[in-house]
Amino acid sequence: MLYKMAISTTKQKKLAYTITNNVVIETENKRRTGDYVYKITGGDQELIPGQIPVGNKINLDLNDQIKKAGFYDLKLDEEITGKLAFNYDRNESDMSMYSESELAGINPSNGKIRVISSALQSNISGTITEKDKGIVLWKWFIIAALIFLAIEALLLRYFKN
Repeated sequence: MLYKMAISTTKQKKLAYTITNNVVIETENKRRTGDYVYKITGGDQELIPGQIPVGNKINLDLNDQIKKAGFYDLKLDEEITGKLAFNYDRNESDMSMYSESELAGINPSNGKIRVISSALQSNISGTITEKDKGIVLWKWFIIAALIFLAIEALLLRYFKN
């Protein structure tokens, strides 16, 4: 019972932060005097956040410096003092999709955007090929060229004068 009371009175650290414009991390100030610099490192990125001492704590203001989700080390003079986790906003992971009519209405004046209707999805490869290449006429032009070549040969053979 006393153990639970002691645990509940201590302030728990956040497990993860969301990547936004105004992330402020409150951590315990390990050194209260002298020159010291907190750094956040992760992967190939190293940054120095804004540092605001408040009593025996220090607020680290990231000010939109972290762009990539992942795990980062909080260092004080090359000594790792903590681990930080950053995640993307959940709204960016929204899996909802536009309906066919909404897609068609987004930019109807632009002829470069084509919406393939659900009726054409049964033969999707044929539809994409047809939209990409148009009507394939090269076979007809080769046949016509051969016919005209044969007509020219006949005309030269019978009408040499």
